Amino acid sequence: MSERQWSFSTISLFQQCKRKYYYKKVLGLTPLTIAPALAFGKALHEGFETFYFFLGRGEERHVALDKALRIFRENYEDRQEDDKRTIENGEKLLRSYEEVYRNESFKTISLETAFVVPLEYELDGVKKSILLCGVLDALVDWNGPLYVLERKTTAAMNVNFFKPYEMGSQIDGYIIAAE
Repeated sequence: MSERQWSFSTISLFQQCKRKYYYKKVLGLTPLTIAPALAFGKALHEGFETFYFFLGRGEERHVALDKALRIFRENYEDRQEDDKRTIENGEKLLRSYEEVYRNESFKTISLETAFVVPLEYELDGVKKSILLCGVLDALVDWNGPLYVLERKTTAAMNVNFFKPYEMGSQIDGYIIAAE
């Protein structure tokens, strides 16, 4: 039997609700619908990935942006009950992102890079390990050093937005995996 792999979303789900973890990860049950915020964030993520993919292939920024906008539109549809997460707002967000970060000085090395790394620990004097897995949004060269680039979307900037960036979190694990 192969060793169970733990991603940050799996760990978070287990900490949040063990029953929900059991239904989703052990029994393999999935929700019938996808939450609007998740669908919107996923479509934006695919837009960002497309943008950086084509920039990395030497496309001009406006061409890469046009392709990112097309991918976003193909992967998201407006929902009547949600007037914040719209195609129009998603396009504005992608265009604004391109404008704000137009002069970014990093070069994308890789996109959507999956990893599995063993993490060793000791429990009651016995050495053990788990397999930590995940996907890096991007690995970038920022004037020499390599950095993990992680994008997050949110409806509101409040104290809860910054919780994943605290020590011992997803980003720390991504950095360990990148090393």
